[in-house]
Amino acid sequence: MSNQNLNDRYKKYAESANRRLKKLNPIFAEFTQSQRYNLLSTLFGFQSYYELIHQHTEQFFEILEKNPSGIIHKTTTNLINTFPSIYKNWGEAFHHAQILLLGNQILPSISIQSIIKNPPITDEEKIIHIFYQNVYGKTANIQGANPRHAGSRGHWLETQMGLTPNGNNAPDLYGYEMKNATTSKTTFGDWSANYYIFKDPNIPSPLNPLGSFTRQDFFNAFGKPNALKNNRISWSGEPVPKINQTNTYGCTLAITADNSLVITYSYQYDQRPNKAALIPLALQTGVIILAKWDAISLKNKVESKFNQNGWFKCETDANGVYREIVFGAPLNYMNWLNLVLSGDVFFDSGMYETNNRPYSMWRANNNLWQSLIVRRYN
Repeated sequence: MSNQNLNDRYKKYAESANRRLKKLNPIFAEFTQSQRYNLLSTLFGFQSYYELIHQHTEQFFEILEKNPSGIIHKTTTNLINTFPSIYKNWGEAFHHAQILLLGNQILPSISIQSIIKNPPITDEEKIIHIFYQNVYGKTANIQGANPRHAGSRGHWLETQMGLTPNGNNAPDLYGYEMKNATTSKTTFGDWSANYYIFKDPNIPSPLNPLGSFTRQDFFNAFGKPNALKNNRISWSGEPVPKINQTNTYGCTLAITADNSLVITYSYQYDQRPNKAALIPLALQTGVIILAKWDAISLKNKVESKFNQNGWFKCETDANGVYREIVFGAPLNYMNWLNLVLSGDVFFDSGMYETNNRPYSMWRANNNLWQSLIVRRYN
């Protein structure tokens, strides 16, 4: 295509993108047309409108037509970083990036038949072949399994995909982490903190002057009884804080200067009327660390699982029949941490007394996972 034709094509594209940008938010409507053109170029990852239209136009359209996922993710990140007051979560920014770049288009689905008719070459194709041979068109067979056990379908899928359940901090298959279809939210990992206050020998127990703060002491002070389960106390739901918000229990989840994650407690902000009876005197002053995930350790967990070849998820239809497999790009720790900061990834604790497991789940709602998909096969 000649330079003149390319320039004409980009001019028409830019005019459409400019109109789309103007409609996204009243703030963008207040910009001049020239300001919006320059903003679009910056959001798309170029230094200026001049650089895009004169140096990278052909490359830009080739990327849009063949593999737009990378530039969509780049534009999403740039929207969040440039307009943090507008884009507080990844999902909305991702949706607007798609609108700016593709109009009303969405990432196309690829026919799974077009993949399985040929011998697999890439690792992704190998996974698709396994999925098609052993999972596609089936429902999870959980006969004989505990119907109350949420992991039964996951264990069935692991078996079908040729995996042996293990606790290794590594991707499941060919450098990809596998996820199963879920109704509302999907887990990144069950990642225990490096520090819990009930494992600190320097914190005294309120019930035993000669002993240190115990797990039961922790539940008594910071947990909540469940009337439906015989008043069993858990550290889940209401007592567990969201990012950069102090809850009614006086707890806050925050990112530290070294990119660690920490949950702290402040007696001052604890709104419970009986807090004086619940909180030991030693914990009634200052900011108390309840749990901490060290950046180095958490980075290793995230990147060992998700930052090799990426991840894939086996999806079902409304009847529970596996019909689709989708793939996401590799995810590094800082990108994951940005999703924590935006609130898209959240700490979903399920810890309770009578069970020693921490149940320290880091999860995201499925609309985020959908926004991270770069290829889908059905």
